[in-house]
Amino acid sequence: MKIFETLQKFLLLILLIIIISGLIVLFIEISPYQLLKTLQSREFIFSIKFSLMTSIVSLFLSFFFSLPVAYFLARKNFFGKPFVQNLLDIPVSLSPLVIGLMYLILFGGPFGKLLDKFNISFVFTPLGVIFAQFIVITPFVEKNIEVAFSKISERYEFIGQTMGLNDFEIFVKIIFPMAQEGIVAGLILGWSRAISEFGATVMLAGAIRMKTETLPIAVFLGVNSYDMNLAISAGIIMVLISFLIHILVRRVFKNYAIY
Repeated sequence: MKIFETLQKFLLLILLIIIISGLIVLFIEISPYQLLKTLQSREFIFSIKFSLMTSIVSLFLSFFFSLPVAYFLARKNFFGKPFVQNLLDIPVSLSPLVIGLMYLILFGGPFGKLLDKFNISFVFTPLGVIFAQFIVITPFVEKNIEVAFSKISERYEFIGQTMGLNDFEIFVKIIFPMAQEGIVAGLILGWSRAISEFGATVMLAGAIRMKTETLPIAVFLGVNSYDMNLAISAGIIMVLISFLIHILVRRVFKNYAIY
């Protein structure tokens, strides 16, 4: 047993060394002066404002769809339910590049031309960034909310019915407040996934400087244009955001697993 425990500790140490070494070289590669200078640059300010705007909008859309869908799937059994759940989970295991490719073909074809008549365009536009983030994060948000609803006993709904409440009132007054912690945890995790999304975004919306430039795309553009200060600065901010989010989720919402 001690040999197995020693092996576990050794492998944990190796993983920590790999992660910490990557973080160290990222943070020491740029001087504090260059970091502050880059953080004040017009391009970086655009990328962080644009990232915040698109991630918040995509999260709102994801929540709008995920909340009723998650409650339905948590409470109802119907023919083909496993198939429906598997379809919803496809973006979780599918490469974001492939997700972006699918919708590049969809919105770049006849359907996209139809939308163009209404001045709606997803290809190489900020709207495409929002859609890419939305389609990638929604399975994560929906699954976390569904788990939160599943943990609530159905007897509370029966109690609500005996009180004369209709289904909507039961959901709003009883179920939603009880699942609130899990819902918020899912939204925080969804937002962190949205603000770090790259593959589907770059495929559908492109990597256009000062137009579709989120923080991950700023890293990509910085490396490709040999502007390592921009790439490293954006990377550092993303690392800090990720670290703070996981601390928050694990401490405040530790009862809800990360999906």
